[in-house]
Amino acid sequence: MEVSIEKKTGAIRQLMAYKDYRLLLIANYISRFGDSVDSIAYSIMVYYLTGSKLLMGTLFAVNSIPNIVFSPFAGVIADRFDKKKLIIIGYVGRGAIVCIISALYFFNLLEPWHLFMFTVMTSTLETLTSPVFMSLTPMLLPKSMYLTANSFSTSAYRFAELVGLAVTPVIISLIGISAAILIDGVTFFLAVFIILFMKVDTLDKTKEAINIKAYLTDIKEGFLFIKSSYLIRNVALLFAIINFCLAPINVLMPALVSEVLKGDASVLSALSIVLVLGMIIGGLVVGQIGNRYRKHSMMSLGIILFGLSYFLLYLPGNLIPQGIYSTALATFVFFAFGFMIPFINSPIMTYVMSNTDKSMLGRIGALIAMITCCSTPLGAAITGAITETLPMTTIFAIMGGIITLLGIRVLFNRRIKDAV
Repeated sequence: MEVSIEKKTGAIRQLMAYKDYRLLLIANYISRFGDSVDSIAYSIMVYYLTGSKLLMGTLFAVNSIPNIVFSPFAGVIADRFDKKKLIIIGYVGRGAIVCIISALYFFNLLEPWHLFMFTVMTSTLETLTSPVFMSLTPMLLPKSMYLTANSFSTSAYRFAELVGLAVTPVIISLIGISAAILIDGVTFFLAVFIILFMKVDTLDKTKEAINIKAYLTDIKEGFLFIKSSYLIRNVALLFAIINFCLAPINVLMPALVSEVLKGDASVLSALSIVLVLGMIIGGLVVGQIGNRYRKHSMMSLGIILFGLSYFLLYLPGNLIPQGIYSTALATFVFFAFGFMIPFINSPIMTYVMSNTDKSMLGRIGALIAMITCCSTPLGAAITGAITETLPMTTIFAIMGGIITLLGIRVLFNRRIKDAV
C-alpha cells in the first residue's frame, strides 16, 4: 500500500490519507458511539432489574471469562483467517444480541439469567474481534504512523463516546432504556456496512487452521514470544494487577453515584463524559509529545497519577460532605482517570506493534489481553462480597494506593526503562 504524502503535512492529515484505515476508524467511531449509549442504559437496566451489588459484581466477572478462556484461540484465528470477515461476523452477532436484549426488556421478559447468558455471548464475540483490530493497524499503516494512530484513535473513539454519553440521558428520558439499548444494536449494523468497503491484504491460512496441531503450535509460539520479552511479560502482569484494582470502580459506579454522591442517571452520565473527555485530551497530548519523551516515563508517571486520583475517591462522604463538593471531586477524579489512560496504554501498544511480526500480532495481542484480564473476574467477585463489610470509598482508597505503589516500582525498574 503506497501513499504519497508531503512531509509538511500534519500527522493526523497523513493518517487520514490512508483510505482503508479511515474506513476502519469511521466504523469503530459509530460502534463506539452506540456502546457509550449502551454503557449508561445497560448499567441502569441491570441496577433496576437486580438491585443487588453482589449480582452486579458477579455479572461483571462473568463478562471477563470468555476473554480469559478463548483469547489464545481468538488470536490464532485473527492471524489465520480473513480479518474483514471476522469483524463482520463479530459485529453482526453482537448487534443481533443487543437488539434481542432491548426487545426482552421492552416487553418485561428480561430475567437476570438472561443477562448472564447474553453477557457470555457478546463477550465471546468481542474476544473474537479484539485481536483483529490490533493486528489490522500494521497492515493498513506504515510503522512511522503507529504512535499517531494509537493516540488519535483513542481520542476519536472517546469523542464518539463523549457524544453518546451526552445524549444518553435525553434518549432515556424521551424514549426509554430499551430504545437506548436498541440504538447500540443498530450501530453495529451501520459499522458493518462501512467495513464492507474496506480492502485488507492479509494472509489467509484457513486451510491450515483446521489442523489442531497448527493451532496449538501458533499458541505456543505466542506464549514463547511473550516469555522471551521481559517488558511485555512484566507489563502484562502489571496490567493484570491494575485491572484487579479497577474492578471496584467498574462494578460500583452506579452505586457510587446513587449512595455516595446522591445523584441520578444524569450524574452517572456526567462522570462518564468527563472520563471520556479526559481520554480525548490525553490522547491528543500523547500524540503531540509522544515522540519527545521516553515511553517509560509517560507510562510510569501515568500509573502513579492514576493511582493517586483513584485514592481521592475515599474523600466523598468521609472528609468531604455528600453533595455538590463530593460530586465536583468525583468529576475531577474521573477526568484524571481518562487523561492518564493514553499515557499508560499508547506507549505499550506502540512498542508491541513495532516489535512483533505482523503474522503473529493477533496472537500476541490476544494473549496479552488474556493475561491482563485474568484478574478481572476475581476482582469483580471480591468487590461484590466485600462491599457487605467495607465501605466502597475505603475499597477505592486501598486500590488506589496499590496502583500508586505499582507505578513507583515501574518508574525505578531499570530493565523496563531500558526496554521501552
